[in-house]
Amino acid sequence: LSNDYRRNLARLTTILVGGIILVYILLSFIFPGWRPSYSYSDLVTPTLGFIRVHGPLGTSTTLNFILVPALGLSIGSLLSRQSVRWWWAGSRLFFLVAVISTGSRGGLICLAVFAFTLTVALGLRSFLVLVPITMLFVMAIILIGIPERFRSFEDESRSATYATAWRGFTSSPQAVVFGLGHGALYSRLHDEAMRQAHGERRWYLISEKTTFGETLRSSHTALMRTLVETGVFGGIFLYGMLAVMAFHLLRRGLPEFRSYVIEGKALMAGCVAVIPNMALDEFFVGAPWVLLIWILYAVLGAELIRAR
Repeated sequence: LSNDYRRNLARLTTILVGGIILVYILLSFIFPGWRPSYSYSDLVTPTLGFIRVHGPLGTSTTLNFILVPALGLSIGSLLSRQSVRWWWAGSRLFFLVAVISTGSRGGLICLAVFAFTLTVALGLRSFLVLVPITMLFVMAIILIGIPERFRSFEDESRSATYATAWRGFTSSPQAVVFGLGHGALYSRLHDEAMRQAHGERRWYLISEKTTFGETLRSSHTALMRTLVETGVFGGIFLYGMLAVMAFHLLRRGLPEFRSYVIEGKALMAGCVAVIPNMALDEFFVGAPWVLLIWILYAVLGAELIRAR
């Protein structure tokens, strides 16, 4: 595949993601009654003060796995000499607002990591772009205030879930090396049983008592779930892949003024920046389309970096 094809594919994917998110925003803020989750989910998160953006493609938290890379591609295209800059300038602001509108605390962490990794990877180029974005973000916080949800990262349910997962991982030498197998702690069959017993409205908040303790319906951590289900043997593949991605993003080499490399590094910065969110949420099973788009972004970013 040519570099032009890879770049155009990344841009078209970002435009598609933007279109889907725009529909989510319309359903969440303007036409909430049309939203698929209207019948069983509270319209406004009490600790947030506004409706969290989510829809059929992914939840409010898992959407960050594609929103942050899309933001990276938008900034990379803005810095490129071969792009319609006004379009990508608007696109970067749109995806920034989208990440904040998910109401995800992990999303805010991803934005901070993204700003750091992109600045290290591209230096002054990204710095000149990120400063205006940061100023707008700070101004927005001053105007609307900091929602209560963003003031605290304490979550007893998640803490209990993480502890249960860790006990399962360390339950035996075999579990440490090879894991407990897929769905050992977080079974979709449990979802269906709880849905029938408690109704559509509250089923997703019900905890399950397992051999290793209580857990929510989701592990809320892709990194820990990988270890629980596949052990160290399987975790090596995921952790190794993430380490290689970060290494190629941050390493310095030939002059990096080419448009392909700039866009590739900005896109890869977005893919690497969501690694902290992997410790706070999962997207292997609950959001397969988000996982596939993230993988596509990572592959395209790596190939564009090779364009040097």
